[in-house]
Amino acid sequence: MFINNWLFNFLKNRNTAYIIIIFIIALLMRIILVQTAFQGYTMSDGVDYHNLAVNLTTGHGYTRDISPPYNPYFFREPVYPLYIAMVYKIWDIFRGNSNYLDSNSYDIKNHPEIKFLKFNQAILGALTGVIFYLVVNQYLRCYISFIISVIFALYIPLAVFSTQIMRETLQTFLVISMSFFLIKYFRTKKYRWLIIFSVFWALVNMTLQITIFLPVVLFVFLFFIQKRFVYSVRDIVVSFIIMCIVISPWLIRSYNFFPNWRIFKTLGVSMTYEQLEYVKMIRRLGIHKIISKDEVYKTLHKEWYDISEKEKFEKSFNGYYVSKAKALSILINETFSVTKFFKNTIKSFRAFWMESLWVTASGKNIQLHSRPHSIYRANKNYTLFVASMSAFIFGYISFLGFFLFFKKLYLLLPMFIYFFMLFPFISSSARRSLSIHAFIIMFSTLSIFYIILKIVYRWKTSEINDFLFKV
Repeated sequence: MFINNWLFNFLKNRNTAYIIIIFIIALLMRIILVQTAFQGYTMSDGVDYHNLAVNLTTGHGYTRDISPPYNPYFFREPVYPLYIAMVYKIWDIFRGNSNYLDSNSYDIKNHPEIKFLKFNQAILGALTGVIFYLVVNQYLRCYISFIISVIFALYIPLAVFSTQIMRETLQTFLVISMSFFLIKYFRTKKYRWLIIFSVFWALVNMTLQITIFLPVVLFVFLFFIQKRFVYSVRDIVVSFIIMCIVISPWLIRSYNFFPNWRIFKTLGVSMTYEQLEYVKMIRRLGIHKIISKDEVYKTLHKEWYDISEKEKFEKSFNGYYVSKAKALSILINETFSVTKFFKNTIKSFRAFWMESLWVTASGKNIQLHSRPHSIYRANKNYTLFVASMSAFIFGYISFLGFFLFFKKLYLLLPMFIYFFMLFPFISSSARRSLSIHAFIIMFSTLSIFYIILKIVYRWKTSEINDFLFKV
């Protein structure tokens, strides 16, 4: 009787019903994609992630080598491979053994553990939709939060990463979760929420290290809310200490491998800032046609991809990469152009922003494209081009929502604002911004509601706000 009464009370709650529906919709979308899309393909990084996880489950340590001597690896942050390893370990216990992928020749269809991982990522993606509902429901009415979350649940450019051995699904789950814990701390001032947020911040840093500078944005929010400089600094310091404690095993491992304090700049990862600058210069040689694309590829392998982890650290800190980057910069001799600067900024912004609600596949390697309208236009498929432009408009109509509702919703946006500040640096790969597209969807949906209620039904602004927001 107690169980029946509890279940009845649970199900009659409107929020609970919305949560269940969002989870089911998001899960079904991802299961369909897992069963139909990219069956024999994973993006190139996925091979490394898979082999790292297999080595972790078999006791060879954090290495991508598929045969002895299993050299230590520091190029990729460890949280996503650890997540995969946990999934594979469950598979190994109940069904069989996880096996390596050979980067030169592999057939994913012969690896059932990868299909098991994809289903796990589908569940994780569905949970992300639920957590996002809990985030927006802090300020928006439940039926508005439900509609926004359903659109997010059906957002294919993110959902399709359930089919890939790539970190985007996990990263989005962690970023949206951080937003939830942070808003709970802002509203309740209870330290348990800050502690949980800090743990998730550590996990995000060890998934993709670009969030290391988050305290810059976080301090502004804390100071604005608390109006006390000392309290804001205190919270930042506490959060930073907790984050450092969580990631300390990885930092210690990196320092023991290469005892130089500068490894902490990139949280013990061998993709250092010095190395990235040199790599950028090599790629610019290709852009300026000083060397061919094949020469760019060969140089990157010789100077970056194929060298040992110890060499990566050594060349980063002994001045090799710095001097090489400076020499190439002089050779390229780029002059500053305002026109070119704005052109590149707009290009970066477009790669960062949400311009489509689906993806298309093209090319011999079935690469993922998050902006299909460019493909349709190039192929003169004008029907699909017009259809895709409606999604393009949906993404940019969010500007109206930002203008109208930012003051009401700004406490939800620390993660979005942080990623937005980084768009010139992270937009070389459009997938890096997927984790905050949920907030663009939120503002786009609010903009559509506002336009309909204001223009079609001629509601007053106060009536619209009462319809959209909690009191």
